[in-house]
Amino acid sequence: MTSANAKLILVDGFAGSGKSTAAQHLWLNLVRGGRDATWVHEHEANHPVFEYGEVEELLQLTERSFEERLLTGWDTTARQVDPPAVRIIEGAFFQIPVGVMLSMNVPAARIRALLHRIESTISRLDVSLIYLHQPDLRAALLRVGEVRGVQWLEAMTAAVGQSAYGRAHRVRNLNGLIEYYRRQRAVIDSVFPRLTVRRLAIDVSGGRWNRYQRQMTRFLGIRQTPPVELRPADLLRHVGSYRGATEGKGCVITTDAHALYMHMPSTSVQRLVRVSDGHFCVQSLPIDVRFSYDRKRQARRFEYESRMANEILRDTTWSRA
Repeated sequence: MTSANAKLILVDGFAGSGKSTAAQHLWLNLVRGGRDATWVHEHEANHPVFEYGEVEELLQLTERSFEERLLTGWDTTARQVDPPAVRIIEGAFFQIPVGVMLSMNVPAARIRALLHRIESTISRLDVSLIYLHQPDLRAALLRVGEVRGVQWLEAMTAAVGQSAYGRAHRVRNLNGLIEYYRRQRAVIDSVFPRLTVRRLAIDVSGGRWNRYQRQMTRFLGIRQTPPVELRPADLLRHVGSYRGATEGKGCVITTDAHALYMHMPSTSVQRLVRVSDGHFCVQSLPIDVRFSYDRKRQARRFEYESRMANEILRDTTWSRA
């Protein structure tokens, strides 16, 4: 079952399942194909449904206040979606409701009821849901830990451990974190078959992302539009050192002859994905980088626009050092 006219595309799954990569891929194919589309990252500032904030803030919410804020956010989102445009929202249908409510130690029946209320709220729209999952949660979490670092696993365990669920179930280690995610999956697996929206579940444990991306675009009726690859000489026109206009910190753009990479202060190396001429985005993150060129097509500066919550960089303009 496909929908070439879907106005709201939901991409969901657990942490590290590939939601951001998948959602950005869909957005890129739409905009490269001339469609009016927006992509909302799960940790985006001014999130239209529910902004995560800090763990401490979430723990201060009551079950009822969280449900009300979430349903209000979905109702507002459903009313504001511009009919000609396509909006891609990740993590807000399953991950936020199920993860937060379970951390509050809410019974599974109440969480399932909340998911059905959300579905009813957005039923006025043409909705398609893509759910990325992995059967082996232990292996999945360990893979995420390898990519994000053991500190991520420790921080997640600590966050769950200090929640009402964590205190009730004595979450102290990886096994406790795995059980927390197992219970999340049990809720989702019981609801997914009963949903009335168009939906597609993909097991992404094999890491075959080219195949998964074809499945998603085919399901949505979206034409795959690959980017225009830049020649090594064109990539080299961007390479060099840049300096921020406000704080004066340095940034370096490098290339491996296939893509550009951004080395920003206090961040990991970020791969740039080409959107259009002079316009790139950071892979899997809602950060746009737009270059300006001189007459010889040498990059002289770039504008850095991040929609990430708690963005640490103050500079938005960077010029050749």
